[in-house]
Amino acid sequence: MKMRNVWIVIALALETASATAQPQQPRPGTEAETGTEAETGAEAETGAEAETGAETETGTGTGTETEAKSEAESKVATETEATAADEQAIAGELAALEAEAPPPPPPSAPAGSNALNPAISANGLVLVGGASEEPRREGDLDTGIHLQEIELRFSATVDPYFRADLTLAAHDDEVGFEEAYLSTLEIPHLTIRAGQIFAAVGRHNLLHTHAFPFLTAPHASRALLGPEGLRDPGVSFDLLVPVPFFLELNAQVFRGEWLPFQGEPEEESEAAAEEMVEDDGHAHEAIEDLREDHDFVYVGHLKSLFELGEDATLELGGSYAGGRNGFGERTDVVGADLTVKWRPLAAERYTGIDWSSEYLWVRRGGAHEDDRVGGAFSGLRYQFHQRFWVQARGGMLGLPDDDSPRSYRAEGLLAFIPSEFSGLRLQYAYETSEESAFPDVHEVFLQALFSIGPHPPHDY
Repeated sequence: MKMRNVWIVIALALETASATAQPQQPRPGTEAETGTEAETGAEAETGAEAETGAETETGTGTGTETEAKSEAESKVATETEATAADEQAIAGELAALEAEAPPPPPPSAPAGSNALNPAISANGLVLVGGASEEPRREGDLDTGIHLQEIELRFSATVDPYFRADLTLAAHDDEVGFEEAYLSTLEIPHLTIRAGQIFAAVGRHNLLHTHAFPFLTAPHASRALLGPEGLRDPGVSFDLLVPVPFFLELNAQVFRGEWLPFQGEPEEESEAAAEEMVEDDGHAHEAIEDLREDHDFVYVGHLKSLFELGEDATLELGGSYAGGRNGFGERTDVVGADLTVKWRPLAAERYTGIDWSSEYLWVRRGGAHEDDRVGGAFSGLRYQFHQRFWVQARGGMLGLPDDDSPRSYRAEGLLAFIPSEFSGLRLQYAYETSEESAFPDVHEVFLQALFSIGPHPPHDY
């Protein structure tokens, strides 16, 4: 049945094309009128008798021409009506065929398309070197060759309203999620994130290991916040405040199983405190942990960015984290950070200076000792070539002055970065403490780092 309809449509189309292609008859009236005018002029010169005869012939010729003209016009009209009818018949046949035909299959994605796949990237860190002493704390560098970390990142837009980001990190014999959260896309000035996220306490705590300015986290951060920093399941509200200058406010809620919010064993000593830290960076529970399931940790962070001319910027931030600890009392964490960056527009790829400083202070209510401890660090990076830069950082634990012994750490680093996807960094570090039980430590380590895949840009 379908083939018969197709043949009918083709025949009608050919017939229409043939009829349209026939040349139209010229209108005879034009030539007749021209001849008549010439004859009339000639007859006027020969006299009245010739004029009378010419008029008779002219009248007869004109009538014949008028009939031919009418016949031609009638034929053209008939052909036009036939053509319109044929076009309507063809349109009807095509509509019938389209109605009988099955619907076309949905378009398939071309081979190799990533339209439905997440963006996948990986980062790797390899360490080789040595230290003069055995590691005293979790996170200290140990002599030998180590795979410091392998990080896999998956990110994709779920739909027009949400985006998902997953970061899987592996180091030594451990594998876990550094981040795994869902974030909103369509709320003006506000982003809501839920899942495993970093706490916005200071600036350094938000960095992944491969983005650390030095090979390890700062001395004060590791001692006060734990070797892995502050991250946990939680919810974050990131608001870009609608004011004439840049102002961002972060309000977060966490489960908060972190070192500053845990209790501690009854025996109070630095060695016992070090044993509190497990391999995953969390502390052992207190002998009697008084925290309950509804005791969350609340975090707030406010930062602003100012331009210091065309080549420099200044960023200021303040942080707070608070909640009930394992002693049944309150823990407060206060932080302040300052970052200055200088990049000359004429040579921003070849030279630049970054200066970053942070201060952290922790008060643990109910703790028998060290209930108030603070620390600070400051680091400087100078890029003197497109692929080379030098860095220096100093840190101290024991601010403000209290009865606890202070400790200090200094680090120097030379980096060769051939591209944004690879690099080599050589670091020397020296650490000393006023505690006589801990000898001075010297470290020399070389780190190789690489990135593959569409890794997202780091925060400013």
